[in-house]
Amino acid sequence: MSGIYDPSNALAVDQAAIAGSWKQNGFAMQIDDAGNVTGSYTSGTRVCNLQGTATLASPGSAKNLYAVTIIAQASTQPGTTGCALSTGIPHNGFAALRLMPANGSLVVNSSTRYVRTLVMGASTGTGGYFTTQMSRQSVQ
Repeated sequence: MSGIYDPSNALAVDQAAIAGSWKQNGFAMQIDDAGNVTGSYTSGTRVCNLQGTATLASPGSAKNLYAVTIIAQASTQPGTTGCALSTGIPHNGFAALRLMPANGSLVVNSSTRYVRTLVMGASTGTGGYFTTQMSRQSVQ
C-alpha cells in the first residue's frame, strides 16, 4: 500500500481552531469557540436552516477530528420551497481542517501557499447525508 502524505495530518488543533464563518457550494456555517453551529444550505429555492455542534472527537486532544451533529429545518423565508436535506433528524458525522493549495493547483512544490478549509460529512443513518468542503470567510 502506498499513499501521498497530506500536510493537514500535522495540524494540531483545539476546539477554537474550527471557529469562524465557513462557506462553499450552498453551505454557509458559523461555528463559535464552543462548537455551536448555525447556518444554512441553499439549493435553488430550497433553503435549510442548520443548527448543531462540531466538537473535538477526543475532547482535550489536539487531534484534527471533530464530531458533528447537524439538524436541518426548512426555512420560513418567503419564496423558499422546502429543504433539500432530511429535516428534523440528526445528521451525525465528522469534520476536519484541511490545508489546500491557495491557487487550487494539484501540483505542489516548496513555494506552494496553503489555505485552511473545513471538510465535513454526516449522515442520518436512514439514507440522508451531506458532504462539503468550505473555505473560511474573512471577518468583515
